[in-house]
Amino acid sequence: MGRRDRTGRLGPVDGKRRWYALAGALAGLLTAVLGAPAASAAPPDLDVDRATAALAGDPLYLAPRSIARMDKDQVRRELAGTRIVVVVEPFIPGEPDRHDHDGRVKRPLAKWSDANGRPVVLVTGLLVSMPSIDRAFTPEPADYRDALERYDVTQPVLQAIRYLRDGSAPHEPWRPRVVPPDPHELARIVAGLRTSRMYVELGQVGVRMQTIDRQLGDGPTYRVVRLRALIGDEEPDLLPGLAAAFPGELIIVLRGRWLTATGLPPGHIASGQAALYRFGPEHLMAYGRDTSVIVYTFLDRIKALKKTPLPYSGPNGIDADGIAARLAPWMFAAVALLLGGGALLFWTRRMARGRREAADAVESGGAEMLARLARLGGDLQDLDPGDDLHAARRLADAAERYATARDLHDRADTPEEVEAVLATLVEGEAYADDVRRRRGLPVRGDAR
Repeated sequence: MGRRDRTGRLGPVDGKRRWYALAGALAGLLTAVLGAPAASAAPPDLDVDRATAALAGDPLYLAPRSIARMDKDQVRRELAGTRIVVVVEPFIPGEPDRHDHDGRVKRPLAKWSDANGRPVVLVTGLLVSMPSIDRAFTPEPADYRDALERYDVTQPVLQAIRYLRDGSAPHEPWRPRVVPPDPHELARIVAGLRTSRMYVELGQVGVRMQTIDRQLGDGPTYRVVRLRALIGDEEPDLLPGLAAAFPGELIIVLRGRWLTATGLPPGHIASGQAALYRFGPEHLMAYGRDTSVIVYTFLDRIKALKKTPLPYSGPNGIDADGIAARLAPWMFAAVALLLGGGALLFWTRRMARGRREAADAVESGGAEMLARLARLGGDLQDLDPGDDLHAARRLADAAERYATARDLHDRADTPEEVEAVLATLVEGEAYADDVRRRRGLPVRGDAR
């Protein structure tokens, strides 16, 4: 069991190992492209014997060089009266040892759990799992922020404890309280960016911009702000000040391992963020990929969007019908080519009929996909959650659904894939409608 459903409950984990393999393959490829950190910088594996010995006296064990933070008092209160233990380990080491991590850590912990009757909650880097029952909490992309920006895993650890204790898994996502930045800090960052393309906070390690530039080729121009992980619930909002200081420029802010940016439409930023977790959260939260890879992956998506731009037409709204009409000839040409290729293969009459029906379904769904993408993109561009944290979360959820649908749309060539795109867009539209309700705006759901 791994992926939560929309209510926050756990769901089945069919195919999870396939995603692990894809994430590992992508991570290996990007490391080869950008270069791996020095071997001496790789954190060691968890010392299972040392951890289990320590658990005899304390149900919460934090291994050396682990980075995850949590409210230890709250976790210990939740553990009281149970036999559950929590183990926190560093990120999984890099190649070539990564693929055997389960054999060196998870399976020994599961065996110890069975022998001692003590369920285990394991935090690997920033990702929470339960090896004693071979289950994990796989967060929604909108919920990555707590772990990646603050390195805080309190909520998923509490979820896992409650699930092991009584089968409940209430979902309590964290969202920061956005506050104006310290003017002196903002001025310091702006001054640094005027003399260099990258500002690195004291104690942090910058990204390898020359390597990123070389691999991107004709990618977008950009500047980077590298900050430490957030401490506490307040997030200074640097983006408006950076946008004012560098109008029209792409500024990437990497706080901890959470990336955001200014100088792009919201849909572009959401799509770039979606590229970071398209193969699942392990890539960012368990493997501890180099921050240069994070920035490169984001920029690579932005570069791709220049070739196939998102359906935006400016701040005054979007002509969805015009977009669909403009692209209709290409859509019909693609369908004609598909049908022509099928005839050349001398398929049976039944298969040819099925293919024509499938093509018709793709054709009819194509215009609807484009129109819905345009409408949802317009919502993301026009809606403002103000100070309403619930509305802000719903708008972030809508942006994630938009980015996912945009990715799926690019390769949707079967009726099933078209349905998946439309279903994702319906979810995004529902989130946008929720924002409209909370902001006192007309809800467009009935007109869709």
